[in-house]
Amino acid sequence: MNGSKEAFALALAERFPEFRMAYEEHLEGYGEVLGHVFFDVLHRALVPLLRLNEDREKIGKYIEFLEDMYANGDGEVTKYLTWPTHADVSVTEGILSEWVPQYEDPAFYNWAIVLKENGPQPVGNISVVRWEQEGRVPIVGYCLGRHWWHQGIMSEALGAVISFLFGQVGVGRIGTYHDTNNPHSGGVMRKCGMAFQGVREKSDRNNQGVCDAAHYSIEREDR
Repeated sequence: MNGSKEAFALALAERFPEFRMAYEEHLEGYGEVLGHVFFDVLHRALVPLLRLNEDREKIGKYIEFLEDMYANGDGEVTKYLTWPTHADVSVTEGILSEWVPQYEDPAFYNWAIVLKENGPQPVGNISVVRWEQEGRVPIVGYCLGRHWWHQGIMSEALGAVISFLFGQVGVGRIGTYHDTNNPHSGGVMRKCGMAFQGVREKSDRNNQGVCDAAHYSIEREDR
């Protein structure tokens, strides 16, 4: 089962009860989330709603969900990332519209980070940003709202993704890296058992410009 599609579909069903029955029937019928089937249900429900613009309350709930994501936008969070803080909610909407079809790709892994006590509101994101060595090594990237820094949340999320990629996807090695001016990110990697592989000077670019990148990795046998 593709954990990314499963997590996305479950979060959708929990946030919007109107999709709960479709979600449960889908799992009962297929035993897993099939992106091309389940998200077609989502597409057929949302497109007429938005096009007709009749149920303003329901549309408002979807917009509120997008705004929840946008509310966590923070220049400090994106300081060492490759994409800028969202200027307005339309940017978030555009990105989500690009993400949803990609869940049909079995190599696409992109999760929202949510807290049980917070309900379905996302507080961060973690994903496989690319695959290296001919698709054998996933490179993981992540971000977290500033309010939730230094609480062990990102370490827990990264640890869970590492376990998933080793146990469910079956990869043998996982990599990630950070700007050397952002040492706290390296602390998250070390806490999850990742080993420092060295610094590649002027090998990356983010919102601060060209930067040195500290690389980490972990092997399956080291878990």
